[in-house]
Amino acid sequence: MKKIAKELDTLDVGDWDKTTAPPSAAVKYFAFLKENAMFLKAILGPKGDPAFPSKMKYLIANQIKSRFAHVEQNVTQFPPDYLVAYLVSAHLGVVQHWIETGHKESPQEMAHIISSMNFYGPLAVGRWK
Repeated sequence: MKKIAKELDTLDVGDWDKTTAPPSAAVKYFAFLKENAMFLKAILGPKGDPAFPSKMKYLIANQIKSRFAHVEQNVTQFPPDYLVAYLVSAHLGVVQHWIETGHKESPQEMAHIISSMNFYGPLAVGRWK
């Protein structure tokens, strides 16, 4: 998973929009999760390892922080740590839901879903706003 996280770090997402294919590293990430779905379902479930979600959150948070390390903290409307916490929790929630519901969507579809929500916001993507 760390190897995929490093690949995600190198992505140039500046030109990505929802009409194009999602980043290939994001597809690989969801393919990895799907290949390990039984393990993830067990470890993230009620009888799983309570420390594992924290480890995943840590990896996801580091990914987000490294991606936006160049952005000055005083230019954001909200403290960056809250933005990171929101994105991390939302991401992990989407992954958990996908795993718990039988991972019916393909890794390509999941990469598109999460990329769209990350770049455009969940309310806009869901056409709720």
